[in-house]
Amino acid sequence: GLPWSFTICAAVLSDAVPVFGRRRVPYVVLSLLLQLTAYYILASGMPSVASLGALDFMQACGMVFIGTMADTLIVESMRRLDSGSTRFGALQANCWISMFIGALLGNAISGHLHAATSTETVFALTATLKVGMLLIPATLDDPGGHKLACADRVRFRQLRIEIVEGASDPRVWRPVLFLFLFSACPQ
Repeated sequence: GLPWSFTICAAVLSDAVPVFGRRRVPYVVLSLLLQLTAYYILASGMPSVASLGALDFMQACGMVFIGTMADTLIVESMRRLDSGSTRFGALQANCWISMFIGALLGNAISGHLHAATSTETVFALTATLKVGMLLIPATLDDPGGHKLACADRVRFRQLRIEIVEGASDPRVWRPVLFLFLFSACPQ
């Protein structure tokens, strides 16, 4: 859905706007807080259809930011450990595979819980588990980002130039146009 379209925004935002001197972990924490807030509201009773849509969008945005931050943390860690490694792609794929398997397991457990208890109880349990997960980001290695260094500003400027140049290449803009049209279709 729509929240997954924000992955590039999440990556650029965390690069350009460090929070408390860190680039990734604060966004993981904020995303967990976003999710647990949505789930606690859902646990308090079933809202209107519009509110339900907004809360689902809110928790999905949290999931997108968490996935994007995990991706960037892995890439940055691999770059620091072994800049000539070909393991980048494999490690990222493993991250997404573990997220997929976790989602399958979570959905299976959720289905059984919904059959055994109320929907509100499932939402409350999910929110409580998110609170427990707030301890995990403290263990993550997050590169500092006190201020955008001169080199970071140059790199950011170069990235913008590469995006503009890449957008003029038909090998780039045709698939991008396809993805745009595919995503713009009513679902």
